[in-house]
Amino acid sequence: MAISYDDKELEDYVNEINKIAQEHPILVDKYMLGKELEVDAICDGEDVLIPGIMEHLERAGVHSRR
Repeated sequence: MAISYDDKELEDYVNEINKIAQEHPILVDKYMLGKELEVDAICDGEDVLIPGIMEHLERAGVHSRR
């Protein structure tokens, strides 16, 4: 798991993990200021399918705090 702060960092990370055999899909999350939402996307390298976009109604991080 890694946090990328720009496109270059993301590209470098993906290139690094692809040096080894990649048997599983890669999950990419993006944090956007203002609203918390979740977008599910599936890509086969050419086409992208977005089966769901969900807005979170509770504050960000409310479930991960103790």
